[in-house]
Amino acid sequence: MNSSTDTSSSKWFNVFSESDAIAQVVTELNVGGDISLRGAVGSSTHVLVATLQRTCGEYSPFVLVVPHLDDAEEAIEELVGLGIDATGFPALEVMPGETNPSADLVSARLDLVRRMIEGRIPQVIVAPFPALMQGVPNQDRLEAIQKTIRPGDEIDVEVFLAWLSESGWTRVDAVENPGEFAVRGGLLDLFPYGGAIPVRIDLFGDEVERIHEIDTATQASDRAITETVIIATTEGLVDEHSVSIMSMLPKESTVVLAELSEIVEQGRGYWERV
Repeated sequence: MNSSTDTSSSKWFNVFSESDAIAQVVTELNVGGDISLRGAVGSSTHVLVATLQRTCGEYSPFVLVVPHLDDAEEAIEELVGLGIDATGFPALEVMPGETNPSADLVSARLDLVRRMIEGRIPQVIVAPFPALMQGVPNQDRLEAIQKTIRPGDEIDVEVFLAWLSESGWTRVDAVENPGEFAVRGGLLDLFPYGGAIPVRIDLFGDEVERIHEIDTATQASDRAITETVIIATTEGLVDEHSVSIMSMLPKESTVVLAELSEIVEQGRGYWERV
C-alpha cells in the first residue's frame, strides 16, 4: 500500500470512527447478538464494515454476505482500496457444457480454507450467499487434495507422482495444458489447474531446491517463485464429510448481511436448483 492510500484510509477511518452511531454499534457488537442497521446506500456498507473491523481490532474477523457474485467483486475491490485485507469466498458454479466447477473457483475456496486452518484469517471475508450454502473439505480431506510446495521442503517423489496420477493428472514429455506433469531427472514440471502458470520444481534427491515458472513456448525456466499450490482434483469437493466454512470462524467473528431480502431470495433460488 502506498503512502497516499494510507493517508486516505486514515482520513475516512478517523471521520467514521468518531461517529456516535459507530460507537453505539461497536458497543452492541461487544455485547453480542443481532443488530439491524438501516440507511446503507451503495458503497456505504463497505465503508461501514471497514470502519467496524478496524475499530474492533485484528482479532475480530468480519464476514460480509452479499446477494450476487458481482456484488462480492465490487465489495472486495473497495475494501482493499480502504486498506482492508479482504478475500472472496466464491460459490462453486458449473458453466454450461462443463461437468465440474472451474479450478480457479476451487482454488480460491481451498486457499481460504487453508488460511483459516493456519490461523491467517483475513480481516474481511466477502461471500455471495450461495457460497455459504456449499460445504468445504475438512482438514483431512484438504490435505488429500491440495499440496503447497516451497523451497526447502522434502517430498517423497514417487508418492507425489502416484498422487498426481491417481487424481487424473497426465504424464507427458513437456507440459502444455493444465493437469499435465513431466519428469526429467531431478526436474519436475507441473501445469496446475485454474489458469496458474506452469512451474518447474528443481529437486536434489527429495529436497526442493528451487521453483521457477515455465515459459511453455520455449520450455525454459523463468521467474523464481517462493511456493506453488497444487490441486489434485476439482471433483468430490462437497460430500457427507464437508463442513461449513462458518464453523471455522472464531467466536469473535461478526457476520454482516447486506440487502437481507435479496439474500433470502438468492438463497431460496439456489436451494430450489439443488
